[in-house]
Amino acid sequence: YEEALYLIHSERQGNHALISYINELIKDTFISGLIIGFYNRAKELKVTLLLDEDSDCGKLGHLIEKHLLISILGNLVTNAFEAVEHLEEEERIVRIYIYESEKEVVCEIEDSGDGISEEMVDEIFKMKQSTKDKELRGYGLHIVQENLKALNGSIAIEKGDLGGALFIVSIPKEG
Repeated sequence: YEEALYLIHSERQGNHALISYINELIKDTFISGLIIGFYNRAKELKVTLLLDEDSDCGKLGHLIEKHLLISILGNLVTNAFEAVEHLEEEERIVRIYIYESEKEVVCEIEDSGDGISEEMVDEIFKMKQSTKDKELRGYGLHIVQENLKALNGSIAIEKGDLGGALFIVSIPKEG
């Protein structure tokens, strides 16, 4: 009984510290809530999820259609989780960086997976193109690209410092 209470108390304190940290960097409740959900999913998958300490995002208000941004982030982070699932537990790392400037919102999603070959970079945004099962997969990045078009945003893919793919999304605030 005492051990169970201690475990619950420790978990609660850890969650409170995490939520405070996220809310300090990301003021927009929709985005911070999404990131908290990513942390919970990462814990289930035994993935180390890092919110870059240089992240800084205020309340986005009416400047961006948030449901499109949430869809973009959701697809990219889910793909990053899948990109590291085959690795040893201590090597599974996903990093999120979100920065809001006066004119744009920049989001980076990076993983420690195998990365994306140069041949695949142009192909992965097409419908039903996937590095996984092409019959059942290949919609997420197509949706990301469509949502970015609606927001007049752009996306770039590079090799990240973690060794895997780095997706850099830029969305202008003024559409």
